[in-house]
Amino acid sequence: MENETDLRVAFEAAFYAQSSHGWNSERGRAFWSSLEGWRDSIAGPVYSIVMKGDCEYVYTRGGHYFTGVSEPKSLQSRLLDWQAELVDTVEEFTPASSAEEEDLASMRLRAAAMRSVIDRAIEVESRRWQNRPA
Repeated sequence: MENETDLRVAFEAAFYAQSSHGWNSERGRAFWSSLEGWRDSIAGPVYSIVMKGDCEYVYTRGGHYFTGVSEPKSLQSRLLDWQAELVDTVEEFTPASSAEEEDLASMRLRAAAMRSVIDRAIEVESRRWQNRPA
């Protein structure tokens, strides 16, 4: 069973570490900041699972972001699609210095950490979904 504290720490490291990371280049920091929309889209449901124990709101919300998301498996698919788009965009960053290469490596690590947290959070949400009252 998932340790709540470990998952919270992993979530905070993956999604909030930007403020504590000492970017090596202004260009790297600005590029990562430009990805805030994807990061926030992913973080919303994951935050709800990690901090509140569920993300029931997404299944009834609808709208552009959650149309077709009706249970944990479809939520996982949506989140992983967004994470893949984020990864693809990170790979568009072309470093022009060793400092920017270090920033790119950091962006890649953060994107991978987000993937791990998504997977872990969906496991938690899937268990909750299976055990919900009928």
